[in-house]
Amino acid sequence: MFTLGFLSKEFGKEVFFSTYTLHMLPITLAIMITSGLVWYLFYKVEINSLPKAKEFFDQELEKLGPMSMGEKLNLSLFILTFTIAMFRPAFAKLLPWFDTTAIFVTMAFFSWIIPVKTENGHWETINNWNTTVKNMTWDVVFVTGAGIALASIIEQTKAYVLLVNLLTPLIQMGGLATTFGFGLAANIMTQFMNNTTTDAILLPIAAKTLKQFGLNPIPLIYLTSASAALGYALPAASGGITVAIGMGADPKVMLKWGTILSVVGLITIIIFGMFLTSVWPYFATT
Repeated sequence: MFTLGFLSKEFGKEVFFSTYTLHMLPITLAIMITSGLVWYLFYKVEINSLPKAKEFFDQELEKLGPMSMGEKLNLSLFILTFTIAMFRPAFAKLLPWFDTTAIFVTMAFFSWIIPVKTENGHWETINNWNTTVKNMTWDVVFVTGAGIALASIIEQTKAYVLLVNLLTPLIQMGGLATTFGFGLAANIMTQFMNNTTTDAILLPIAAKTLKQFGLNPIPLIYLTSASAALGYALPAASGGITVAIGMGADPKVMLKWGTILSVVGLITIIIFGMFLTSVWPYFATT
């Protein structure tokens, strides 16, 4: 969402959710294929079989029981939100104010006002303050906010010039070298902070720098954002890594294979991204 908002602000027009999805989907599929092949060919699974695994999952599913009305409504809101966001171009001129951000906020608001009957017979809204306080990943909220604030400080104090100076030789070489420079920076930074924070810091620098050199920054913005999503190695990179380690995953294995898959993903983004830029003109547009 940050990348989407940044593109809209940077180019002075609404960039649709569907546009962002079409740009990122081929890259995502390419990363899935290359990472999956590396994982399949080189990772040695310690467990060859899981006896009674089917019985275990059947028991767990039985414990969950059928979907409650609240769960069904939540799923419906999610599908409806995604559908409206994808078809936003169809009604953009009719409802110019109802952009992607407004769509997501509105659907989230509905979850706070739609009542459902709980298992104990009480009525409560799908979402409420008690469940939010209990389940909200507050650290992500604060870290993301801090990252956006830090990005603003870096831009206003011209501290970004240091990074630009380091990347200038690669930028002057253009093409593959520029993509490699920003992709590598995003890949390293995102291991120590979430991808939104990395985007908030790097995307303005990428756009400003390439504009100064008279280059189109759009492909680099998408590829840098994709590189920032490769946070696989350290718990600070994403909530998913933290949960996996909390559930018993070996941090050393996560670090080793997270690093390997991050490198594989970065190589995929650079090569496939440059290929898309050269053969698919749409990739260089908003």
